[in-house]
Amino acid sequence: NDNRSVSNDNRSVSNDNRSVSNDNRSVSNDNRSVSNDNRSVSNDNRSVSNDNRNQNYENVTQGNDNEIKQEWEKNNIRNNLDNIFGKKYIKKVRDRFTEELHYLMNNQKVFMNELLDHAGTSVPVLMRDVRLFKSKGWMVFVGGTRIGYYQITKEGRKLGD
Repeated sequence: NDNRSVSNDNRSVSNDNRSVSNDNRSVSNDNRSVSNDNRSVSNDNRSVSNDNRNQNYENVTQGNDNEIKQEWEKNNIRNNLDNIFGKKYIKKVRDRFTEELHYLMNNQKVFMNELLDHAGTSVPVLMRDVRLFKSKGWMVFVGGTRIGYYQITKEGRKLGD
């Protein structure tokens, strides 16, 4: 009887071990499921990362295209000014004209203080440039004395084409 009792106890322990083993299998399967979920999230992150790389590349190429366009416009303005004025003005003055006209082309309304900041010249020099541009029909003043602004005209835009 004692042996039977020990045998029954052993069976009970064996059944308990099987139960623990089944619990461990269940936990192991849960871990596999979590691991698969993590792989899925990792793949999603890789996809987002690739999308970000592609977007960054597009932004850089658009930025480069914009810089190329800007340089192309400036070269056209510079060449047209050379054709109009010949050697009348030194290179430094023609470059200043180019920068001022290019700034006007790329902004709808340009106030005097903005043009001063961009040109980096004194007020008398800028006023002389503005008078020249207005006399050539390249720019106009719109509005009143206190709230007016400058705009490039169609003739002025042709310099950049």
